[in-house]
This record gives sequence, structure tokens and C-alpha cells, in this order.
Amino acid sequence: MIRERLLAGLNLGSILWPTVSGVLAVACVILAIIVMDLKDELFANDNEVARIRMEDKEQQKKLEKWFKRPKQSQIYYTALTEAEIEQLKRKGLADPIQDLAVDLVKHPELIPMEPVLGGTMDFWPDAVMVLGPGRVRAEFEDGHIGGHMILEYQVSDSGKISWTVLEAQD
Repeated sequence: MIRERLLAGLNLGSILWPTVSGVLAVACVILAIIVMDLKDELFANDNEVARIRMEDKEQQKKLEKWFKRPKQSQIYYTALTEAEIEQLKRKGLADPIQDLAVDLVKHPELIPMEPVLGGTMDFWPDAVMVLGPGRVRAEFEDGHIGGHMILEYQVSDSGKISWTVLEAQD
């Protein structure tokens, strides 16, 4: 009987609900702290990704300058004779060896390989070799994979250069 009176006086709901609500409140605070930490980490990672992308863009610009604009002082290999060089000059090429290399670099669509990992296939301007009349060997890459190819060129009387791929290897 005393026991029943004690149990009746102690309403379990009045003890249980405050305890459960307290535990839930603590759990919510802990979860909020975890979410805030994760949000800070995510923000930091986003900033790091943005920084890396900017560095990548800067590197791309440097590479584009290197690939797209050969320096005037670059020496290109050629097996052309002086007479063949003079003939190309008469067709409108001021510096035939360099003009051929510069023109080829402007035509990455001739490269038969697909780039990987977001790269862009380009010719190496300093690896263009004029093998003889109408023949060029050129190296290409996208920063990850590359190869070389043999091309045929023709120069019109107005100095326009046209290209035909003869062979390509990776």
C-alpha cells in the first residue's frame, strides 16, 4: 500500500518527458555543432577548389602562349635545300620553316587522338620538323597523352598552307 501511494505520487510522465526532452535538446545541440563544422569544412574545400581552378587557368594560359605563339628565335629542324626554301618564299612564306610550324600549330583539329582528363590536344611548336618538300613530322599532346604524326603540306601561290594527315601514332 505504501508502495502504491509512492508510485501514484510520482507521476512517471513528469519524470520521463523532461529527461527525454533534455536528452533530445543535447542531441540537437551536438548535431548543430557537427553541421556547422561540416559547413565550415565544405566552405574551405570550395575555396580550395576555386584556388586550384584559378591556378589551372593560369597554367592553361601559359601553355596556350607556349603552344600557340612560337618565339621568333626558335630554331626548327628542316631537311629542305636552299632552293626549296627560296621556292616557298616565292609562294609568299617570309620564313618558310617557321611559317609552316606556326600554321600547323593553328590546326589542332588535324590531331586524330581525343584528349583525356580535360586536356586539349595541341602541337608542340618546337617539335615541328620539315622533313623535305611537302612533308612535316610533328609531335602533339594534351598534357597527359601524346604522339607524333607525319603530314603533307601544300602551299598555294598566295601562300595559303593546306595540310593532310598521312600517319599518326600515339
